[in-house]
Amino acid sequence: MEYVVVILIVLGILYLKTNKKGTRKKPQPARNTTSRTQNSSSQTNDIPDWLLERWSLANQQKLNLKSWYFDEATPKQLDKLKRLNQKTLHTATKGMASDLIGLHSPADDDDLEILKFFKVKTSGLSQTKAQHETAILLNNPENKEAFEKRPATTTQKEYFKHFDLKGVSGLTHNAAALKISEHGASLPEDDPKEKHWEILMEIVEELSDKENLESYEIKKPTFSLIKQAVQALIDEGTDIDEIPTDVVDKIIELNPSIQRA
Repeated sequence: MEYVVVILIVLGILYLKTNKKGTRKKPQPARNTTSRTQNSSSQTNDIPDWLLERWSLANQQKLNLKSWYFDEATPKQLDKLKRLNQKTLHTATKGMASDLIGLHSPADDDDLEILKFFKVKTSGLSQTKAQHETAILLNNPENKEAFEKRPATTTQKEYFKHFDLKGVSGLTHNAAALKISEHGASLPEDDPKEKHWEILMEIVEELSDKENLESYEIKKPTFSLIKQAVQALIDEGTDIDEIPTDVVDKIIELNPSIQRA
């Protein structure tokens, strides 16, 4: 009797297994899943309308572009675009490929300077967008003349003060830049004033960066305050090479309100 019961149990198990196999849903074809995965992982970056407009203006010779702009795109550029998942055109030139690659890089300082002069918002601009905005602005002869005749910057004026240079009032930016270049070339090697200036510029650049200011938990200091802090450290006998390390503490000491709340 026990033998019969065992046989019945085994037969029952076999029946259940067979029944499950018969009712199991067929898996979805792997092709659909693969297709969806490929679409999500290889999304391409579209070409913005303003860039198409730029290319149209370039083809009409309405922008002042480098002669190589219309050369054939290089294999290296095309490989870079592929890695960036950036859409392109089969007829892309070297300049067009450069524009597309520049969509993925931050704006250059030279272009930002021009845009800020004309009070154009620069937040989040790509390298190519900034170049395009600059080209459009300077395509206007009046804008180009205004920029070329812009006055000397605060930094340039501070350079003249630092080195006690005379006869520099009223200079344009370009004239001031030439004067500074000529003066720098005439300085003797290891000139202490030049070293002082280099340290000052290093600090100004450091404390013009938003991320650095957030890290130090301070607001952006004025050029005058930085200069005051550097001079105070020099007067205290701080080694010139150690000044960039100690300057933030000295700035806070001189002006506690510069700390962020």
